[in-house]
Amino acid sequence: EEKDRKAFLFTNVVDSKGHKFDIPVAVGVLAANRRIYSMGMGCPVEDVEKRWRDAIENPIEPNEVTDAPCQEIVIEGAELDREGNALDALPVPISTPGWDVGPVATLTQYITRDPDSGLQNMGNYRAQVKAPRRMGMNPSLELRPGIYIHWEKMKKRGEKLPCAVVLGGPPCVTFTATQKLPESMEELWVAGGLVGAPINVVKARTV
Repeated sequence: EEKDRKAFLFTNVVDSKGHKFDIPVAVGVLAANRRIYSMGMGCPVEDVEKRWRDAIENPIEPNEVTDAPCQEIVIEGAELDREGNALDALPVPISTPGWDVGPVATLTQYITRDPDSGLQNMGNYRAQVKAPRRMGMNPSLELRPGIYIHWEKMKKRGEKLPCAVVLGGPPCVTFTATQKLPESMEELWVAGGLVGAPINVVKARTV
C-alpha cells in the first residue's frame, strides 16, 4: 500500500567492481508517497493543489549570485579525464535492474535556453551514464518538451544546444521541473513561487 512506501538512505555504497563511493545514495525521498511529497512541498497533502496554483499565478524571479555551494568544487578540461574526476565519481545506480542497460540518474534537471526568445526551460529527464564524460537522455519527443524545441531550433542553425544539468537541487526545483508549464513561463520562477522567495541561481561555468 502507498502508506508503506518509504524512503531509503544508503551510506555504504559500493559498485560492482568493488569501488566504494564517499557519496551516499537516497531513494524515494521526494515522492515515494503523498505524505513525503507534501513534506517537500511544505504543506499538508490537501493543500498541495492550491500551493501549485498560487505558485503558477505568482512566480518569483530567481536571484543570480556569483558564489554558490554547487561550485565549491570545480573540475574542468583535461582533469575530467582522470579516473574518478567525472561522472564516474558519482554513485549512479541502475534504477530498474533488468530493464536499464546501465547506470541511470533519475533526478537530473536539464536547463536550456530558447535561442530566439532567450527564455530558459528546465525539465527532469533520466540521464544514462554512457562514459565518464558522456550522458544520454530521452526528452519524450511525443510530448514536445521545451528542450526538444530548443534543440530543433539550434539544429536548423547548425549549432549544438548548450545545456546545464542540475543534480541535487531542492525539492521545489525538482518538483517544478516535472510540471508541464506554458513555454512562456520559466520553471525556476515557479519554483520561487512555491517557496515564496527567489531561488538563488549561479551562471554555469561552461555553457
